[in-house]
Amino acid sequence: MRDCSEKVLNFFDFNTDYRAGRFDGASFLRFTELTSRYSSDELNSFMKTFKSRMDGNSSLAELKVITENGSKTYEFEIDVNQFFDLVRDKGASIFFSSIDYDTFCLLYEQNKKSVWRSKCHFSYTINKAGWLSAMTFSMTVDGDEYALRCTMDGFGETSVTIPEAFFDAAAEDGLY
Repeated sequence: MRDCSEKVLNFFDFNTDYRAGRFDGASFLRFTELTSRYSSDELNSFMKTFKSRMDGNSSLAELKVITENGSKTYEFEIDVNQFFDLVRDKGASIFFSSIDYDTFCLLYEQNKKSVWRSKCHFSYTINKAGWLSAMTFSMTVDGDEYALRCTMDGFGETSVTIPEAFFDAAAEDGLY
C-alpha cells in the first residue's frame, strides 16, 4: 500500500484507529492538512470531552436508538449552540494561534442568532450483519435544510457491469 499518495495513507492511518474505536488527532490533522493550525494532543483531549457529551445524556445531544429488522439506527439531535459553546469554552487549547481562536469566537458571536435557530441531526444505521448501511447529517437553519445522506448495500457481493458500448468502442480502437 506504500504506492498510494501521502494523503491517502494519512486517511487510512486515521481510519484504522477510528474503526478500532479511537480518535487519533495527529492522523486526522495530517489527513486534513491542518497540523500547522491545531494541536493534535489538545484535539485528542477535546474529542474525549466531546464524545462523552455526545452519549445522549447531556445538554449537547439527545440520542435515540431504533431497532428494526435486526438493524440499529442511532439518531442524535445535537444542540448547535451547546456545541459552539463547548468549542469556545473547552477547545481554546486546540488552536496554536490565539488569533485563530479569537477569530473563531468573533465569527461565532456574529452568527449566534443563526446558531440558536439551527438544528443539527446526525444518524447512522448498522445493519444486522454489522455494516454501516446508512448515514445522514443535516442542518436546518431558518427552515432551510442542508443535508448529506448516504446509503450503502450489497456488502460482500461483487458484480461487474460493463456497458456494451465499451466493447464496441474498444473493438473500434483495436483494443479488443
